[in-house]
Amino acid sequence: MSTEHSSVDPEQLSYCGFDCKGCGVFKVTVHGDEEALQEVLPLWEKTAQTHWGMEKLDPAILRCTGCRVEGDDIFRGCRDCPIRRCCREKGLTSCALCPDWRECTRLAELFRNEPQARDNLDAMAQSPGS
Repeated sequence: MSTEHSSVDPEQLSYCGFDCKGCGVFKVTVHGDEEALQEVLPLWEKTAQTHWGMEKLDPAILRCTGCRVEGDDIFRGCRDCPIRRCCREKGLTSCALCPDWRECTRLAELFRNEPQARDNLDAMAQSPGS
């Protein structure tokens, strides 16, 4: 297993360290991967009902080019993300630049499902210039 993390660029990942290139919503938006959409649709339908108050999710809203974009086109899951909001309020390009990220309860919740995000943040925090 390779552990080449010395050149991890925080701006190539989401604020939380998640690699958007692996996300089905990102894949369908950037690459037109309709198979990826079918894989993620059940999860996002549940999220839309539970967290967004939608009875039925319109798959057309599942379009995303990452949480760093601005304007009305940002995906709702990213726009409403408390981790994204926290980084932006602090003026940070990554949670790895926050001295308290290892104790963050929001990140701990994310890491349960996305442990690679923690590894990415660790690599960024250890990179020269961090």
